[in-house]
Amino acid sequence: MKTLSLVIALSCLGCADGTLDRGPPPGGQASATARDYFDEHVYPILMAKCAGCHLEATAIDPLGFVDGNAGEAYATVMASGVAGDLSVDAPIVRLDAHAGLGYAAAEEQVILEWLSRERNGL
Repeated sequence: MKTLSLVIALSCLGCADGTLDRGPPPGGQASATARDYFDEHVYPILMAKCAGCHLEATAIDPLGFVDGNAGEAYATVMASGVAGDLSVDAPIVRLDAHAGLGYAAAEEQVILEWLSRERNGL
């Protein structure tokens, strides 16, 4: 009985900030750092979903937050406010003013995992 209580108590620890530790994305292993995770998993999603409008600076997006490589994109996303407060309410997750556009559920989970890693200093 003590073991079951300990398992239940430990499983709730991951929920303290309202998020769950979802582990590595399907088909892949977890990266060592949040930055590595961004480069390997988030940047390809941004290139596929966002680069059509946000690759270069334009009137719509003066920052062009999906720069031509992962390193520049990471720096711009973090400095521009696109990552917001690193929560589920961050602009990179909400996609405000993007009617009809969005992420697949698995893509959103990858982005949320990256934000969680950033929040936790990994």
